[in-house]
Formats: sequence, C-alpha cells, structure tokens
Amino acid sequence: MSENKLTAPQNPIKELWRELAVRDTADITKRSGANRKRDVWEISAIGQNFLVDCQNRSITQTITKEPAPFILQLVIIQYLLKAQQLPLAGRLVNPHELTGGDFFFRGPHGFNLNPLQEKYGRDMESFQQAGKLIGGRPQQMADAGFSLPALPRIPLTYLLWGADDEFPAKITLLFDATAEQQLPLDMLWALVNLTNKRLLNYSG
Repeated sequence: MSENKLTAPQNPIKELWRELAVRDTADITKRSGANRKRDVWEISAIGQNFLVDCQNRSITQTITKEPAPFILQLVIIQYLLKAQQLPLAGRLVNPHELTGGDFFFRGPHGFNLNPLQEKYGRDMESFQQAGKLIGGRPQQMADAGFSLPALPRIPLTYLLWGADDEFPAKITLLFDATAEQQLPLDMLWALVNLTNKRLLNYSG
C-alpha cells in the first residue's frame, strides 16, 4: 500500500468526546459525582474545579477559564465515562494490589515518588500543607500523611516516613480498593503523576 493511502490514526480524545456526547447526561452526573450546571459539568480534580463542555469539547478551569492540560482532559473524560456510583470500600491498597496492577505499575509505569521524598523528607510540615492546599485531610498512619480527592470518587492517600540519620525518607501511595472500578490503570497512573506535580509545586 502506498504511503498516501495509509489511514491516519484516530485522535483518541475526539473519540472519547463522541462517546461522551451520546451518553445519558443524568446517568453520568449520578455515577461520577460531578455537578451538572446548565449545559456543562463542574468537576473537582486535584484541588481545582473544571467545567466540562461536551458541546464545545473543552475542559477549562472554573475561575481562570484556562484549558486543562491535555493529560488531565483525557483523565476527566475517561472518568466521566467509566465512573461507578459506589461507596468507598474503606480499605486502602497499594497499586500492585489492584487487578493487573502488579504487572502494569512497573518500569515506565512505576510511580516515581523520589522527587516528593527528596523535597519533603525532612520537612513534614510542608508536606502536610501541600496536601491541605489541594484538599487533603490528615491521616495518622505515618510521620505525616493525608488523603485527598483526586477525583470525586478517587481518593489518594500519601504517607510519609521522614528521613533520619539511619534511613532515607519514604512515601507510600495508597488507593481505595474501588479505584480500579473508577478508571483504567493507565489513567490512574496519569492521575497520580498529575497529583505529584501539584504537590511538588507547593512553595510554602
């Protein structure tokens, strides 16, 4: 086949927008925990509110009107499509305990927590403040920790054991056991990376 007859790959986000447009609006609102306002959804993601306009295929910050980063747009649309109206299990699991997680969250899809450990390993107060800034609530399971609503039905829990003269700092990331029912693993991975970036941007 000649090169000029090759079919161009489909744009994944366009396909997701098309799928979202034909879904039942009330069902999406109920399942996702987003708020429906006139012709748009308002959804909280990593401590910020966004407007999801299906008609114009845009996701913008509620206050600044700036477009959400492309990866966050993918995450939000996938969440609106997949989210389930389920209560939290109340059982925290590490990423490898999710179905398929032990295989997926390795190598290039491992969670790189080293930058957070380096920044906050000896500054637990700033770690707590960074989490609070994006909606985190304290957790008493380590030297410092918090659980934050990365999306309405997907809390992320970060636990920090501070560095001392014998041991380096360590941060553990935990999901509620229902996380795999709310987003595909690759989108959970992207959501965590976006959350880590927001935590790193805290300047205190």
